[in-house]
Amino acid sequence: MDPELEIRDQGGPPVGRTDKERQRDRYERECRKHHRSRDEQRQIDEHVRQRKARTSRRAPRAWDEDDSVAFEKIKRAERLRPDPAAASSADAAGDGVTEPGTPAGLVVWLGRGVARVELDGVVHEAVLSAELARHQQSAIAVGDRVECEVASDRELRVRVVAPRRSWLARPDPGIAGRERVFAANLDVAVLVVAARQPTLRPGLIDRFCIAVERGRVAPLICINKVDLLADAGDRTALEEQLAPYTDQGLAVCQVSASRGLGIDELRAQLAGCTCVFVGPSGVGKSSLLNCLDPMASRAVGAVRTADGKGRHTTTASCLVALGADTRCIDTPGVRAFGLGQVSAAELAAAFPEIAGAAAACRFRDCRHDREPECAVRDAVAAGGIARRRWESWQRVAAADG
Repeated sequence: MDPELEIRDQGGPPVGRTDKERQRDRYERECRKHHRSRDEQRQIDEHVRQRKARTSRRAPRAWDEDDSVAFEKIKRAERLRPDPAAASSADAAGDGVTEPGTPAGLVVWLGRGVARVELDGVVHEAVLSAELARHQQSAIAVGDRVECEVASDRELRVRVVAPRRSWLARPDPGIAGRERVFAANLDVAVLVVAARQPTLRPGLIDRFCIAVERGRVAPLICINKVDLLADAGDRTALEEQLAPYTDQGLAVCQVSASRGLGIDELRAQLAGCTCVFVGPSGVGKSSLLNCLDPMASRAVGAVRTADGKGRHTTTASCLVALGADTRCIDTPGVRAFGLGQVSAAELAAAFPEIAGAAAACRFRDCRHDREPECAVRDAVAAGGIARRRWESWQRVAAADG
């Protein structure tokens, strides 16, 4: 046996030596390592095993009261730990099948990893399952029907989201191809825009119509602040902007929340429906909801004088009752309505007058931009198609999210 190897096994390298000398000795031992016989290597391995056995032995501790308390905590944790077999069966039931006795509810508010769920007319706080919380922005939304379970710690947990019949979503800015759903199971989507302050943007209406068509929701265009129209000329200009949508048969309602004009008509169109109010900040969504629900007292914001844009007053989506059979999802204001990639069929449905004229274009894939013999550009020049509609078509057709 190498004497230095015996010294190392008994407690380490020789003391009183410099680091450089120890490094050199370690290097020499490594060099000699491959020249040992099998018996020498077995003897070294046995020394190592014996040393590990000596250092791993510990004297048993006396059992005291603190250990008894800790043992009870361990036993209690074992009782509360989910059964793996039960967990696997719960995962298998994640296809929307309701187990007997599982509470069914309606999501009325969402936070990060938590939800408020209405069960039998009573709103309860609930946590989301790990899978739902991981994909919360697309997997669950206000208005979803969900199945809940009572966890072992008596905490209510949202387990399964039932299939949706309709929804409203926007592209996820962080993940291409994924949508963020912010309202589900809707009958009507109300786009609130203002006749004045802020300025009406028809392009937002065009994008909204495509989004609700994708989500299988009926659209309603609500023009608020019509009391700010100064004269008949302003009203005529507004009617011209709305003509493409009324010609398509879309529902349009003109109201004034501050004067109470058109509120009864709007209430009648929403009766018996689950609806969502969307639109830019400052157009008066909260004011309209206060008119439809006089018992509410939502905060109302003003329009900034610097840029003509509104301030956010609603900070989270929530579902509220506007009557015995009418529910509404109030959402924060949106300044833009991204669509992602838009198909030719969606463009044709949103711009039927352009789709009709395009049949006479020279090229079947005409972009109505610089191509020769474009029937759409000819119709725009002749006044048959409004220039703002052609410009909006160009923006939507070029949109990529």
